[in-house]
Amino acid sequence: MLTNLEDIYTFEKQHNHLLTPSFVTVSTDIINSRDDIINQLVDNINYINELNKQLKRILTSCNKAQLEDMKILDDVLRKTGKKISNVVNPDTVPKSPVVVVPTIINRPVIKQQVVYITSSLCINATIINDINEANDMGKVYYLSSMEHFIIRIENLLLHGNIGVIYTDEKIPEKIKDCKFAGKCTRGSSCDYYHDPFIYKNSKDKRNFIASSWLYNPSNYRTLNRRFGCIRNIDKDINNITKEEISRFKDQLTHDLLWGLLIQKVYSIGN
Repeated sequence: MLTNLEDIYTFEKQHNHLLTPSFVTVSTDIINSRDDIINQLVDNINYINELNKQLKRILTSCNKAQLEDMKILDDVLRKTGKKISNVVNPDTVPKSPVVVVPTIINRPVIKQQVVYITSSLCINATIINDINEANDMGKVYYLSSMEHFIIRIENLLLHGNIGVIYTDEKIPEKIKDCKFAGKCTRGSSCDYYHDPFIYKNSKDKRNFIASSWLYNPSNYRTLNRRFGCIRNIDKDINNITKEEISRFKDQLTHDLLWGLLIQKVYSIGN
């Protein structure tokens, strides 16, 4: 029985390998071992619930007895008008605290939601219908109305999906932001990228050209990346355009989603 925090931390450390999904290989041994842990935890929770129940019963009796004795003492002091030696003035006795004992609820296990990128590859994410539901820092969400993943990191809001990386196409699509500031009427037929946060009902995914990951700080006429090197960071950070910032955030989201897929497929340790 887990009776203190130290036992709980030790228990968690010993069974850490069973606290996350196996993803690639699932064995009956893992399933059975995890089932045993679940039963142990349920037994512990039931024990704690019973412990809370008995403590509350004793506390109620103690509070009731204290209240009755204080009433008697108060009556004696009021009738005699005298000070009684070795008797505590009830006005100086702190009231018994009201203890609110949290109730432990056995909640059902909620399976992790997944969003399929292809027919066989998926990313774990919480599927939401409104951007205001994406509140937890570092959690991966999927906004179904936009078909974009959303991740909050400190004050940075990332959104997007895995796009196409063009290597030799002469007319790549959805590379640059559309210049019509939310008023483009061509919709999905437009070759430019429509950010769903700007263009209502857009489900565009940002695409990229391969050279946009190439660091080339001196060239303003290409889609190369003109910032990123630690040697020039103080200079580069002050010369970034609005479009470069937008593209960089989308590249970051693209790479981060790729990182989640790689972690899932190859189960790489931290």
